[in-house]
Amino acid sequence: MALGGLDEITAVDVEIGTGLVTVTTAAEPGEALDALIARTVDEAGYDFTGRVAA
Repeated sequence: MALGGLDEITAVDVEIGTGLVTVTTAAEPGEALDALIARTVDEAGYDFTGRVAA
């Protein structure tokens, strides 16, 4: 499943040159949401390096 297909995700922005992906969520950030995003990113063959504070 792609990130955009997750109910908790409202927007995904990808910077092709840097590989940075910005994810906007409808839910509050937390460990469970990070794990869901990390699993989805991993299944797509990419590395989840974590969340940065907004």
